[in-house]
Amino acid sequence: MATTTEQFARLEDRVNRAESNVSELRGAYDHLATKADIERMASTLTWRMVLISVLVQGIVAAGIKYLP
Repeated sequence: MATTTEQFARLEDRVNRAESNVSELRGAYDHLATKADIERMASTLTWRMVLISVLVQGIVAAGIKYLP
């Protein structure tokens, strides 16, 4: 009977440690981006890259045309 009580005590300790580890993990992942955040950021970055590309091509074309 003593071993059963000791086993339950050890099991309870392990469950408590696991519970505290899980709660730490939940708190650690609150600041991470969601899938929607990443999709929105990718869309914004794509448009920025397109606009910068057009701008650079325009500058190069103007340089070729107007520089000697």
